[in-house]
Amino acid sequence: MASGNIVKLNIGGTVFQTTKSTLTRFDGMLKVMIETEIPVEKDESGCIFIDRSPKHFDGILNFLRDGQVTLPDSEKEILEIQKEAQFYQLNGLMELCKIKLEHSAEKKIPPKHNLRIIETDKEMLEIITYPKKAVLIFHLPVRYDGTITYPLGFDGNTVSMKYGSIFDIYYKPYNSPTSINEPFFKIHGVNSIRARPQLNSYIMGADSTLKMASGNIVKLNIGGTVFQTTKSTLTRFDGMLKVMMETEIPVEKDESGCIFIDRSPKHFDGILNFMRDGQVTLPDSEKEILEIQQEAQYYLMAGLMELCKKKLEHSAENKIPPNHNIRIIKTDEELLEITTYPKKAVLIFHLPVNHGGAIIYPDGFDGITVSMKYGSIFDIYYKTYKVHRKLISNPFFNIHEVNSIQAGPNSSFYHNKFSQFMVQLERRIANHIQQNGYQ
Repeated sequence: MASGNIVKLNIGGTVFQTTKSTLTRFDGMLKVMIETEIPVEKDESGCIFIDRSPKHFDGILNFLRDGQVTLPDSEKEILEIQKEAQFYQLNGLMELCKIKLEHSAEKKIPPKHNLRIIETDKEMLEIITYPKKAVLIFHLPVRYDGTITYPLGFDGNTVSMKYGSIFDIYYKPYNSPTSINEPFFKIHGVNSIRARPQLNSYIMGADSTLKMASGNIVKLNIGGTVFQTTKSTLTRFDGMLKVMMETEIPVEKDESGCIFIDRSPKHFDGILNFMRDGQVTLPDSEKEILEIQQEAQYYLMAGLMELCKKKLEHSAENKIPPNHNIRIIKTDEELLEITTYPKKAVLIFHLPVNHGGAIIYPDGFDGITVSMKYGSIFDIYYKTYKVHRKLISNPFFNIHEVNSIQAGPNSSFYHNKFSQFMVQLERRIANHIQQNGYQ
């Protein structure tokens, strides 16, 4: 059985019970807290209060108890656990998260890296002076023989995949007068110029994570759910909560004396995490991001609103296929050149132009969707054609096979209903795939 006295921890309003022997099993903040005389915050019941999210603390305790823990598959949740492990200075758990993320990254194709080289000090000054997006710069020493020294095990693809949506990422080589200089990184915040950046060492110092939450505990009743945090957290960023703490404006309180705010509690844990760390891992769901953005707007948290905006923009970019392969055929000569012995199958949409100059598409036709589904199989083109004023003409498509010329390609005409056009298109493409052995 676990030895030592029982310890009660209030983690962001949720009480956990464990033992001293568990909390002191691994080096880190919790061990220091138990074994030294550093001052700790306590709630009215005498529980040690730590101003962090309770979401993953059960898993953190399991790691302390067993030396291992089963991590979730969700990259978002692993990043959240890694952030908590960093706060509690649990190197073993941080390493487990890192390995899990790397394994996950191997299964993905990295997006656009957005990595750039800074060649001069002037360029660097321009980049870090009031940046619109946080800047992460890796400073890499260049040895006497011209070799650039990277951190051991450093993977730029992984860094870009994990943090490219948060930072503009740059590399800055610098001449190393000796052989002992090490790579290091710097982070420059948004819309600010600093004589010293926020982080400027290759290995993060422990002092930032050892700081216990300061200030008095504050209880907030958000739509019926009670959260506990500190004044220092609530006043870290400008906004409604800071005004509420620092001014004499009247506030609503429930029967227990908690400050009552009539908002949904669904995303408030994430809002508190943002105020604690200055950043938060947002969900992939566009619906949930919009919900968080709505709450951030209510609490007047400009930084969180900007994070949501960036995430939504990044999500929108990922919905646009990288290479549409859609082109316009302007003349019959171009059409003949394209369809004569094509090296890749060609899909051509023929679109009538009415007497008013309007191009007629099939109702509900979505070129981006077609491109996304079939752009890897076909070179896709559009060809307009003029129709007689008194005649009714409809859009149709032609498929021209690879390395063949057809006097009359298989065509599918659009007959009044969108479903007919799309059904014929899907059938024709299915036949093409079957005949040509696509997997």
